[in-house]
Amino acid sequence: DFRAMSSAITRHPTVLRKLDVSLCGMTDEGLEQLLPGLEACTGLEEIHLSDNSLTEKHLASLRDCLRRHSKSLKLFSIARNDLRDGGLKMLQPGLQACSQLCGLWLNGTGLTSACAAHLAETLCCLTKLETLWLNNNCLGDDTLAEISLVLSRQSTLTNVNFTSMSMTSPSLEALSSVLNGNPRLEVLRLNEQNTFLSGNRGGEHEFVQSVKNAKLKVLTMPKVSALSQCAL
Repeated sequence: DFRAMSSAITRHPTVLRKLDVSLCGMTDEGLEQLLPGLEACTGLEEIHLSDNSLTEKHLASLRDCLRRHSKSLKLFSIARNDLRDGGLKMLQPGLQACSQLCGLWLNGTGLTSACAAHLAETLCCLTKLETLWLNNNCLGDDTLAEISLVLSRQSTLTNVNFTSMSMTSPSLEALSSVLNGNPRLEVLRLNEQNTFLSGNRGGEHEFVQSVKNAKLKVLTMPKVSALSQCAL
């Protein structure tokens, strides 16, 4: 019962640091019931809402909640909910205010390339971001080109997941800039749906060199690509 949970949080507003209601079957109505408690608490550092049944219906209230905790929030996960581009646009002002955010999970939320500008504007404000998961969205070359301009200047990234994004050869230059701009990057995940086989030799060479110069501990690559052998 999310209303009861909200009441419990309200009675002890200074205790809660991490809220994890992932896989709880939460609907938009459940989120609306929970939000008064979240707005009452202070010092909230983590919000995990993954694997529920949320849509953009009540995200305006969640946006305001993010703003309230903008000085303390470090991790925000809303993965595998049906937000779509409209949901990200609604959350954008709240996320942009979270200056301490280190981890952002937007994977599997139905994003498309139509939200590329909003995504880039959001990431531009997250100067302490370390973990970014955008996998399992309908994003591709155009989106990566736009956000890479921002990510290449972050210098804080350590873990990036781009699996199941429709990236092709033009994305190699963008990936190279992300690698070159983030010397602390340890994990870069791509996969079989990323096909870098359109003859962009210059881009391939630059990407391979960027990988060789990086300090990656985990790199997943398309199995069918010659790059998977050249880069490792």
